[in-house]
Amino acid sequence: MAKIISSELPDLILSSVITDKTIKLLETKNYTFLAPKEVSKIAFKRAIEDMFKVKVNSINSLNLPNKKKRVGRYKTGSLPLYKKMIVKLDSKDTIDLFLDR
Repeated sequence: MAKIISSELPDLILSSVITDKTIKLLETKNYTFLAPKEVSKIAFKRAIEDMFKVKVNSINSLNLPNKKKRVGRYKTGSLPLYKKMIVKLDSKDTIDLFLDR
């Protein structure tokens, strides 16, 4: 695997996943993010720790299935592939995903 430069670390986190299930996981300090398919757990852990200044205990990852999409009348294409990362933080750390307004 190629060495990742610290300036490239924010590009490893595409977005956070906000669903009913992931909101319930927030109570147990589990945060869910989308990442590019080729990202490893070690690189993603480093990106989370550098961006949010927290201690990551563990990471679970799962590859999302490829989705088909129509391109024109008869052709089909596919959407980009992503990986879902579920990050478990240390008991004293939190990530503020929702800003109070």
